[in-house]
Order: sequence, then C-alpha cells, then structure tokens
Amino acid sequence: MLGVPVAYATSLIVLGLGAAAVLAGRRAASIISITVSAIITLLANGDAVCRSWLAVVNAPVCMGLDTVSKLFAALSALVAITVIVYAGRAGVTCRGGEAVFEIVVTAIHASVIGLVYAYSLPLFYVFWELVLIVSTVLVWLWSPRRAPEFFIYMHAGSLLLLVAVGALLAANAPVFGGNVVDASLSTIALPLALIAFAIKLGVFPFHTWLPRTYTSVPPFAAGLLAGVVTSIGAYGMYRFTTGFHWPHQTTAMLEAAMWLGITSAIVGALRALSANRLGFIASYSSIGHSGIIYAGLAAGHPLAAAGGVLAALAHGIVKPLFFLVAGVLEKQSGSDDIRSMGVFARSMPVTAFAAFVAAMSLAGAPPFAMFPGELLIVLGVGRVYGIAAVAALALAVLSSAAYALRFWLRVFWHPSVTVPRTLPSEAPSRLLVPLLILAAAAIALGVLPGPIVDSIVSLIR
Repeated sequence: MLGVPVAYATSLIVLGLGAAAVLAGRRAASIISITVSAIITLLANGDAVCRSWLAVVNAPVCMGLDTVSKLFAALSALVAITVIVYAGRAGVTCRGGEAVFEIVVTAIHASVIGLVYAYSLPLFYVFWELVLIVSTVLVWLWSPRRAPEFFIYMHAGSLLLLVAVGALLAANAPVFGGNVVDASLSTIALPLALIAFAIKLGVFPFHTWLPRTYTSVPPFAAGLLAGVVTSIGAYGMYRFTTGFHWPHQTTAMLEAAMWLGITSAIVGALRALSANRLGFIASYSSIGHSGIIYAGLAAGHPLAAAGGVLAALAHGIVKPLFFLVAGVLEKQSGSDDIRSMGVFARSMPVTAFAAFVAAMSLAGAPPFAMFPGELLIVLGVGRVYGIAAVAALALAVLSSAAYALRFWLRVFWHPSVTVPRTLPSEAPSRLLVPLLILAAAAIALGVLPGPIVDSIVSLIR
C-alpha cells in the first residue's frame, strides 16, 4: 500500500508525464496516465497527513483519502477515458485539435485527483479553482463566447465558497473530520457554501449557465462537464455537510436547501419533458437529477447523504452515457431533434441498448444506476421531513421517468411522427465501445450498491 503523500505526488507526476507525452505525439499516453493515476489512488492507504502553511490563521495543508474520495477519483478516470476514446473516433475539431483536447481532459482529471486528496479547506479550495479554470479552457476550445459566461458563473460560486472557507478558518475548523462550527460563524459559512454548490451543480434557480454551456460544446465535451465537473459539486457538498458538526441554528438552512433541490428536480424534469433537441433534454435532465442529489445531501440524515453520494456517482456515469448516445444519434442521423427520429432500434440495436440503460437509469428504475441512490434519498428525507417531502420527491422521480420514456420511445420505438424513409446505420465500434462501458458501469452500480452504501454510511456515522 502507498502512503497518501507518495500516492498524491506520484499520481500528479504520472498525469504530467502523460500530458507531455500527448504533446509529443503519443496519443495513448493520456489514457495510460489517467488509468495509472486512478489505480495509484485506489491503492493508497494511511492516515491523513498535515503540514503547517499559514499558522497565524490556523490554515494547514492536509491530504487524506477515504472511500468517497476514491470513488470520485475512479469516476473521473472512467469518464475521462471513455470520452477520450469516443472523441478520437468522432473527430475533434476544436482549437489545437485532438492533442490539446486530450491534454485538457488530463488536466481536468489531475485537478480532480488533487481535490479528492484535499483534507483541509485551503488545499480543497485551490483544486476547486483549478477544476474551474481547466473546465473553462475546455469550453473555450469550442465556444469562446460561452467560456467567459461559464467562468463568471462558476467563479461567483467560488468566491462565495472562499468566504465560507474564511468563516470556517475563523471558527477554528480548518479540516474535514468533525470540527464543531461556532454558531455565529455557521450562519455565514453554511448558506454561502450551499449556494456555491448549487451553482456548481446547476440547481434551479442557479442553473441558467448549464443548458447554454452544455449545448455550445460537442456532446462528448458536455458529457465530461456533466460527469466530472458538475459531479464535483456533489462531492464538495458532501464534504461540507458531513465533514463538520453544524449547530442546530443551521437546521432551517438545510431544510430550505432540501426543498430547493426538490424544486430543481421537478423543474428540470418538466423542462426535459417539453424539450425536443437531444442536447436540451440531456441538459435539463442534469438540472433535475442534480436537484435530487442536492436534496439528499442537504437532508441531514445518513441514509439521504449516502443516497446523495450514490446518486452523484450514478449521475456521473449516466449523464456522459446520455450525451454520448446523443452524439451518436446526431452523427448517424444528421439531426438532434427527436421529432425527426423513430424506430431507430431496427438499424441501431447497440445504440438502442445503451440508450435504454441510460433512460431506465434516469427514470430511477431498478436495477439501474439511479435507483439505489434515489431510494436512499427518499427514505432519509422521509425520516426527517415526513410525507410531504416524500410526495414531492415522488413527483420529481415520476417526471424524470416521463421524459426518459418519451425520449427512448420516440427515438427507438414507434414514433408519433413520420418515420424517416432511410434509417441510419449503426455507429462504428469505436464509438460504441465507450457507450457499452458506461452502460455496464450503470448496471453494475444498480445491481451491487451494497458495499458502497455500507462504507459511506459508516463514514457519516
């Protein structure tokens, strides 16, 4: 087993070498370096390690890993690798070409690796900002007009988080791990942090950046943003809501955040239900499921928090799958409007299967990825807030099922509009392999969530 500092340094060095090799023309180096860094992180073990940084304000630099850290590192690697493989076959037409794109993806993964190792607030914030900066570069590669808007939205959230971090440092709570937060400072730190995470997750009404950004980049880049960058918002919220002992004065804030998440879940699902373009269906779907995750993490119950983490992992797998399916459909049919599609299952059976897994996961159907997390969220929220909250969550889940079924039936089964005279052919195997990998991961998470849930609940309790 590798110690945490050694694993941390080795992972970043490997990723740096991988990026340099890609720049030198070794295209497979990014996939190899991302894989190796994830394996190193998964094998790392040991207690958190702290070093003094700004002792005058009690701001140490601490590194540590637990089960949740490793799960998000693995998620980042899975999504990054599948997106790189898909993009290599689909064609990368951004500024700098495929090599620059792979370097940016590797840099995003490196920033996420740094973030999951961060066990103290200063280090966490540094890598939180690095994820934002590199993600902005990713958006800029295709959309220089949208990149500044994306950065302004995300950086506004980061500034709120910075104030929250400052309040926690003032409360002598510099590290994750059960510090008791002063009551007066908690009324500053927690609401600002919750707003920051709502912005990162794209929770209503802080969601307006999300559909514009996701539809301004190719589907595989949007899948990376949804699967890795947005999911990091859930990781950060988990750390803040469970990593400190918040006083009872914050109960009303967390309840308000829980209801905000449920509202976002309903609004996002209804907007996805009314959308006809694949990119907007996927984008508003992300807003909806981010709301469910947000509600679970704000509920203040171990089951709901564990469900929030599990749903975030499922979101990180299923949303890239949905975007990659959308990319295949657009590439093969020449359209992103589901009203011009129909009975594609006849000519695209593999894509239809991958889309079915994505749709059933988004619908919250067992045994697919979103079901276990959503079930735990409903149980946890119900135990704290009662039948009204459960009924609202049920409405959100049913609305999600409605748009997911509408998408799959309209595209792959009997259409309600004219069937295209010539059905599109199945996509090449190199485009299909990433879809099948993500579909397999979605099924595995839905079938075998037990060990993950047990580990998360034990950490929270």
